[in-house]
Amino acid sequence: MTSSPTTFTLPHRSGTRLAAATMARTYPILEYSERGFKLTANSTDLAIPMPSFHALLYGRLIDALVDARKSAKLTQEEVGRRIGSRQTFVSKFELGERRLDVAEFIKVSRAIGADPHELIRQAESGD
Repeated sequence: MTSSPTTFTLPHRSGTRLAAATMARTYPILEYSERGFKLTANSTDLAIPMPSFHALLYGRLIDALVDARKSAKLTQEEVGRRIGSRQTFVSKFELGERRLDVAEFIKVSRAIGADPHELIRQAESGD
């Protein structure tokens, strides 16, 4: 089953032609017009994976975070409440749909009662 295309326009400021060309090369589903950027894609095309030189290490880090949450017998909803976010935020970073920055990683680690340094050591060693 194919999904119908989704189209929307992102307005731009004058003097962004170079940025428009760069974005069109980086994200081929973007088209540029005088009114702004136009994105036309199927809903499955909108989940553009973020490239990473350290994808394996990042994956291990998130796996360690998920394991620590489950060991602490906490639900995604409870973790979300503890960090002031929704359950969907927790679900998205656990599924890899959203990446955590360093500050978020530390906040989540502490919310589940895990030592962020130990989680990093675990991820680096591959255990």
